[in-house]
Amino acid sequence: MSKSQIISNPKSQIEDDTGLSKADLLGERLIDFAVRIIKLAANLPKTAAGKHVAGQILRSGTSPAPNYGERGAEREHLRFYS
Repeated sequence: MSKSQIISNPKSQIEDDTGLSKADLLGERLIDFAVRIIKLAANLPKTAAGKHVAGQILRSGTSPAPNYGERGAEREHLRFYS
């Protein structure tokens, strides 16, 4: 990617060494984070407190990835109709 292409692209379109945009990299990192949260919750004790914490951690730790994906889909939808 040339310097002029990088300057003309929005920040979310700038690519790194892997060829993925910053937006794609963040999406991948959020998915990796959710996987780690699921593994953590699975390893918590099976006590009442452990189950409660596991449920809370699963809800809060896995929601950012789909929310971020929806945000991207919404932006594409708005861009299509603009």
